[in-house]
Amino acid sequence: MRLLVLFVKTSIPFGAILSIKGKKGMEHLLAAMKELLDEPTTTSNAFALITELATREALESNANEAAKVFTECFVYWFPRSIPYLEREAALEPMLSSSNLELRLLGLKAIQTATHPPDSLSGRSVNVRRLGSKARYGTRKDCWEFLLRMVRRRIVLCFNADSAISGAALEKLPATISRLSAHLQIEDTMQVVHEIAESFLKGLFASILWKCATM
Repeated sequence: MRLLVLFVKTSIPFGAILSIKGKKGMEHLLAAMKELLDEPTTTSNAFALITELATREALESNANEAAKVFTECFVYWFPRSIPYLEREAALEPMLSSSNLELRLLGLKAIQTATHPPDSLSGRSVNVRRLGSKARYGTRKDCWEFLLRMVRRRIVLCFNADSAISGAALEKLPATISRLSAHLQIEDTMQVVHEIAESFLKGLFASILWKCATM
């Protein structure tokens, strides 16, 4: 773990990291990260490292290998011991960044959370037989996390930056249609109501603006 910390947090340009043993070197590094993420005793430190690596990747390259591992940490059903609030806190500096690539990385994590895959990098939910058992909260914790992520995404649909709002809107209908499989029915209905209300308000504001400029 100490070697990984030194390696990721050094001032070595990200391109140089990629060049070390090429693509295979990055694959080995990320494979080690995943093992550390799966182990409860190292998961928080590993999450901080993958957040740092994904951030540097977004700022210094066109690659997305670290981003894939980072965004997978936001799949609520996968048994990892990273506290949900810790995951959300990692998004704040990304979403508030002046750098578009970082904002898109944060949004990608939210998209992954709100439209979770059925498997994770080809792995099922029962991925780890060795090591300590993951602690990832109660079902209520999972639902509350997912609700917060959906609400974050709704807000981003009205972001002033069209690149962000457009990406947040992408596949939103499909996301809404799948929510009932992941949330309690009353929570799903509440989300649908909030989405409809937000879009109606946005439409009304747009009509008023057009009338004022006529």
